[in-house]
Amino acid sequence: MPRRDPITEAQTRVLEMLREHKRKGKPMPTQREIADRFGWASVNSAAVKLRVLVKKGYIRMAHDKVRAIEVLA
Repeated sequence: MPRRDPITEAQTRVLEMLREHKRKGKPMPTQREIADRFGWASVNSAAVKLRVLVKKGYIRMAHDKVRAIEVLA
């Protein structure tokens, strides 16, 4: 497995949420659903964490689809 840059606790919680959805065969959450789950007032908080996870190689996202998140790690 390729070595990945470390992530923050909040980013880890988001990644675990995505892994849980994948494990249970549920559709990936929207940014709003992620923000709501963690009590963040801004959807942008979720968007920023997802962008970091993409940049660090933990997930892949399709920019033209809301729920198109692929967990890589």
